[in-house]
Amino acid sequence: MDEYLAALPDCKMEEGLLKRFSENKVYPLSNFLPVPVEEIVYDDGNTIERFFKITAYKHYGEDVLELNPVLVKAANLSSMNWVSEAWGFEANILPPIQAKKDYLRSIICTIGSRWVVRRTVYTHTGWRKIDGAWCFLHKGGAVGGKNVSVELSNKMSAYDMGGCEATMEEKTQAVINLFIISPKQILYPLIGIAFLSPLNEFLRQSGFEPAFIMYLLGRTQTKKSTIAAIILSFFGRFTASNLPGSFKDTENATEKKCHALKDVLTVIDDYHPVAHYRDRQNMNKLAQALARGFGDRTGKDRMQADTSIRQGYAPRGNAIITGEDFPQIGQSGSARNFIIELNPGDIPASNELDKAQEDAANGLLAAFMCGYIEWLLPQTDDLPERLKASFLEFRSKSIKENISGLGRTGDIVAWLQIGMDFFIDYLVNLKAITAAEAKKQKDKAWDVLSGLSNLQLERSEEDKPSYMFVDAIKELLQSGKIYVKHHPEETESELDRRGEMVGYVDKDNYYFLPANTYCAVAQFYSKQNTVFPLTKTLLFKQMESEGIIDGETSGGKKSYAKQKRFGKEKGRYLVIRRELFEED
Repeated sequence: MDEYLAALPDCKMEEGLLKRFSENKVYPLSNFLPVPVEEIVYDDGNTIERFFKITAYKHYGEDVLELNPVLVKAANLSSMNWVSEAWGFEANILPPIQAKKDYLRSIICTIGSRWVVRRTVYTHTGWRKIDGAWCFLHKGGAVGGKNVSVELSNKMSAYDMGGCEATMEEKTQAVINLFIISPKQILYPLIGIAFLSPLNEFLRQSGFEPAFIMYLLGRTQTKKSTIAAIILSFFGRFTASNLPGSFKDTENATEKKCHALKDVLTVIDDYHPVAHYRDRQNMNKLAQALARGFGDRTGKDRMQADTSIRQGYAPRGNAIITGEDFPQIGQSGSARNFIIELNPGDIPASNELDKAQEDAANGLLAAFMCGYIEWLLPQTDDLPERLKASFLEFRSKSIKENISGLGRTGDIVAWLQIGMDFFIDYLVNLKAITAAEAKKQKDKAWDVLSGLSNLQLERSEEDKPSYMFVDAIKELLQSGKIYVKHHPEETESELDRRGEMVGYVDKDNYYFLPANTYCAVAQFYSKQNTVFPLTKTLLFKQMESEGIIDGETSGGKKSYAKQKRFGKEKGRYLVIRRELFEED
């Protein structure tokens, strides 16, 4: 304590009190001497927060006691209100208080300028350029960096890639063994997204950052969370019980975590059917936010108390969602998900699965990923241009070879193939496989991913509002909740229907009353707690663009319904080919 007092020529500790001497007067300040020991900058790659770690010394008779250090936000230092909260009755600022608070703050700054230790703590994972060199942050420090401090809160603290002393052969064998535990249709895309994730930073620089979510869909007991935890263990040590996110989390907490987990995978676990409408709404809202966040790489901006705008936290890694069902997030949201469906028996209980979980727990997968990142380090300057060229090549190939390549799915296939290619090239670098074997594996990966992309197209079609509209009409007609007349003279008794009449039908077409039919469809989905995604006008506009209906323009005014007379009834009807409702 004496060395600190030496820096304060007008202060002394006497009779257990810190006293200030000025112009032959004595001003007792407090019963403690505050001493800053660290100045810490917390850096999440987007915002910087400064904190001071402060301890205090006080006399107990002839003894000097050091109080427990407290972390004080720089913005709160001047108030000194943190003193009571940190040290309770042990620390007392003597009255009159206000001026003495100012002097104690001045003492802290004076001592701090001479003795405080300054350090930066990073609060995110992934690539960061420190002192002009790239390194990869994780809870245990940094791959490619020395003396780097990283702090990750809550379940994110499991993102620790260090502490494994296995040989490279053992690490490589642990990864190769993964290909035994499940079919290639499941494992290839999972390996692809895992080894794509450390490339995110450089794809971002090239303008082609991955923009999708991988969705593991399967009923309970299909081991969705188990396989997700194993794949996530390339970045730490995870089990099905400590996954970093779930659908019980709030949207704000999930957004912040996905921002902090840069250039790594995260898992949002357990989208599941629930009976309560509000719970279902909350899960669908989170699923929609995730689809938009990862699909557009944007965060939700918020207005602060001073009316300024706080920038949102955009996701910076990649994500896997596990779910028993797929959320109601519309065609656009669904298109941002690459769905991998797990069936019972796809991942059977086996000795190989037990061994994979053991290897993951022992850090072999994370150690293998560390080696992969070390292999990438000398390539970092060239990666943006190389990745851009690879992405454009694979996207072009996807468009040429399959129709799904024309949409977002073609981009996803390109990104996953890049992840697989880099993984396979790393195996060649390790001499685990030959160049000829690598070529075969890359071709096999392309075949698997292309096949899965065709399934994505089928699911995407089912989520189209036009498909939903036609599908609902089919079911409403079959159930008798709505009906159409075959000719104007049909009577209600002849039809024996209890539903609402929504139009007519002849040998070629259905003629639907637009408003009545749209309302019937909207109510059909509302009873399933699903909101129909488009308004009537936008729906009919989309249906016209897809060739389902033909609109007409009269007097410069656009109409999606055509004039038609049925007996004495004349009106405008939505004309849809009869074959559309009767095809298998």
